[in-house]
Amino acid sequence: MSKPNEHAALALAMTLLASVSVSIGACNSEEDRCVETRTAVAFDEAASWGKTPQESVGHVSGERVGVLYYEGAGATGSIEPSAGEVGFSLTTTLDESSVTAVESENVGDGRLFCQSRVEMLATVTLTSDDGALQETLEVELEAPVGVLGNEVVATVALDEHTFEGSLDWAPADGSGSLLLTLWWFQDATLSARGWLVWGDAAEIEVSGGEVTGAGVARVLASFEATAP
Repeated sequence: MSKPNEHAALALAMTLLASVSVSIGACNSEEDRCVETRTAVAFDEAASWGKTPQESVGHVSGERVGVLYYEGAGATGSIEPSAGEVGFSLTTTLDESSVTAVESENVGDGRLFCQSRVEMLATVTLTSDDGALQETLEVELEAPVGVLGNEVVATVALDEHTFEGSLDWAPADGSGSLLLTLWWFQDATLSARGWLVWGDAAEIEVSGGEVTGAGVARVLASFEATAP
């Protein structure tokens, strides 16, 4: 019959072996991450996933008309106009020479979701019937691959922008940024939506025609528009 100290020695040896095995497994595992490959492509050239940028982003081009809603600033500052709704138009001109296909692939032992996308530059003109917005801006469009309806989004910071229209905005403090977030959808009416937001661009999400996320401190104004 084994002596007690022999049982203790065997248990200790098994514990050490298990510890070594776990350590070796941890060393052999690879950090889960997304690796991106960026490739300049022509507007009508198929990317690695089989679609052309024209198919993914082409529907964004042109005019949309609708209504702009002023929603006020609350405690985040003061904005004028602060209430009401007016006629509105958004016109988008694509820079077809600026397209980049971004292929995103998972590397590592996990199953991190990595979404490829199309990026390109565009010029947008925003005009409200009351003259508050008369703006022309350059934005970077992003079209995630595999999203129903070919959603396209863009967010641009307006902290250094001088408004050509009469809109007047004064933040209560410097805790955020003034942002314009845009969304286009390839449905029967070629819908477009947009939000003038006070918040943090890094924590804003746009999906399904809604702007969400911890970065949205306040929506100051919003619009809904369709092709004329």
